[in-house]
Amino acid sequence: MKSINIEINDGGLIHIWQGAKGKLLISLEDTKTLLSFDTLDDAINSLWFSGHKQAARQLNGATK
Repeated sequence: MKSINIEINDGGLIHIWQGAKGKLLISLEDTKTLLSFDTLDDAINSLWFSGHKQAARQLNGATK
């Protein structure tokens, strides 16, 4: 996976970056929530199903 470091405003500020050991980290700034995922697909699905569809689309597009 190529290096990821993006910031998205999707109803609230969201930071997404690649952490240690290949983990993908997502910080939902409005709720002060930090999420960690093993795969890109898991991160995209989590954003999509939690209502952050714009962020999911941008993350998917940033990795192509």
